[in-house]
Amino acid sequence: LPNFIDLKAPITTQVDQPYLLFVGRIHPIKNIDKLLEGLAVSKLFMQSNLVLKIAGMGEGSYPQSLNQLAVQKGLEKKVQFLGSVTGVAKDSLFAGARFSFLLSQSENFGNVVVESLAQGTPVVASKGTPWASLPGTNAGYWIDTNISSIASMIDELLAMEETKYQTMRVSARRFAEKNFDISINIDTWTAVYKSLVNEGSQANQTTIMPSIKNV
Repeated sequence: LPNFIDLKAPITTQVDQPYLLFVGRIHPIKNIDKLLEGLAVSKLFMQSNLVLKIAGMGEGSYPQSLNQLAVQKGLEKKVQFLGSVTGVAKDSLFAGARFSFLLSQSENFGNVVVESLAQGTPVVASKGTPWASLPGTNAGYWIDTNISSIASMIDELLAMEETKYQTMRVSARRFAEKNFDISINIDTWTAVYKSLVNEGSQANQTTIMPSIKNV
């Protein structure tokens, strides 16, 4: 079963500088280092006025290693580490992003994808995540996590015509509304719960009846 959320109206926000976005736990499984490597290889990103914003908290040495990698790749002015961002501020952060990224090695779901789509922001997800439906719905992309694939994807995003991009934003929001708005999809959960209750009742009857017959 997918996770459903209470979809509110998308936030309208003014952005001084366009940006790409990662939101989540700062951990090696998220492949943030590969995203940085891909950005460094992308000629269009390095020549653009876009930055990558990274929101989230991490433990151990990985966050520091990302800072060091950004410096090594000449990205120190192109990458911003925001720390923890929550609530309305996080919604606004998603709303203002050009695209958001979830390039995890593996992921059971990825709530940040729904949060991004809910704000009309398309998502680039990895094939380690269960988001193969993004390309077919024009809500984003589903890619390999090798550096060349990431760099090529970024170049494609930055070369995209504005009319196509705005169409993707509309599609992203519609995809979220249709599939993840709890007010529309709650019956999906209800049906599963009812089936489990019925199965439990039948199992109890099967256990009890033989003992009655034996008596």
